[in-house]
Amino acid sequence: MLAIINAKVATPAGDFSRHVVLVENGKILEVGDIRVPAGAAVLDSHDGYLVPGLVDIHTQVGLREEGLGAEGMDHNEATAAATPQLRAIDGINPEDLAFADALAAGVTTVACAPGSGNVLGGQGVVLRTAGQAIDDMIIGPWGMKAALGEEPKSGRPGQSPATRMATAAVLREQLAKAREYENKRGDEKPPDRHLGYEALLPVLNREVPLWVQANRADDILTALRLAREFQVRLVILQAAEAHRVADRLREAGAACVLGPLSGFRYRVEQRGLDPAAPARLLEAGVPVALSTGHPATGIGALPVMAGLAIRFGLSEAEALKCVTLYPAQMASLQHRVGSIAPGLDANLVLLRGRPFYLHSTPNMVMIEGKIAYGQCQADPPLA
Repeated sequence: MLAIINAKVATPAGDFSRHVVLVENGKILEVGDIRVPAGAAVLDSHDGYLVPGLVDIHTQVGLREEGLGAEGMDHNEATAAATPQLRAIDGINPEDLAFADALAAGVTTVACAPGSGNVLGGQGVVLRTAGQAIDDMIIGPWGMKAALGEEPKSGRPGQSPATRMATAAVLREQLAKAREYENKRGDEKPPDRHLGYEALLPVLNREVPLWVQANRADDILTALRLAREFQVRLVILQAAEAHRVADRLREAGAACVLGPLSGFRYRVEQRGLDPAAPARLLEAGVPVALSTGHPATGIGALPVMAGLAIRFGLSEAEALKCVTLYPAQMASLQHRVGSIAPGLDANLVLLRGRPFYLHSTPNMVMIEGKIAYGQCQADPPLA
């Protein structure tokens, strides 16, 4: 057992309290004003801030590898408009430099998903950021990546889709065919196995979300229309103009992953990008997560995204939740990550100062009870 003492611990309410955190077998055992049990090793935080490991819920870490050029580009399968049968896990390189960058920034959990060159890009996966084999890094499924707007209609010149109408039609057709496939599987003569339609069934049965990249307000409304038609859980990615249709998003129960919030607006559809959008959406009742969209912005900049959102009106408490609890909830993984609470994975980050200050770099990053980054040493067990 490990006891972390003298820490200002982030609470579920969003404030900081001086607590002891007990860790055992990779899990958080207890949090509170408690005595350190006899026999426990002790890690003294020296008045540091202890926060949950950060979660970036929309990246291409390991699929678009840094420093390798075309050889490391495995995020877009440009040979078809819809490839729901693809699995990100089959293309991720765990030796991508971005995993080390994530750890150094306190990011312990990432979702890795296909790119947006296809209307349906494939299935994402949620990973811990430390490990040598992807199979050992998996936390859980993510869902299906889809895209509307500029990218999927311009990635395959001369082939469909070439318009927003055709993009929506491809997505609608795939979901309809998947539903028909499911309905016929119980027939006396069931259809031949179809991996793409099978991959869409968890979406249609609301087991995982449909994650749709959409920036312009009209594209977001198209995503809402399709989600309503097929009764699927919806998360909007990038979502540059989501604040313009916040009421409709709230009414539909949809969530948004915003980001990156900084950088060059290199597409027409990103002209409406506003760093005040996280605060505006949360105020309107729309769940929000912040993301680097790595490599749109490097994974190590996730704390900077949160700091920028604070600069434009978001509270520190809500900013922390936007990179911990809220993304975990979107992926239905709040029972594993996103908070410092008994029973959750011991994914913890010890900071020198308050979260999201530029000088507040991690002293220690722990994943499932093991120190993955930093130099902190536990004292010997108490007698």
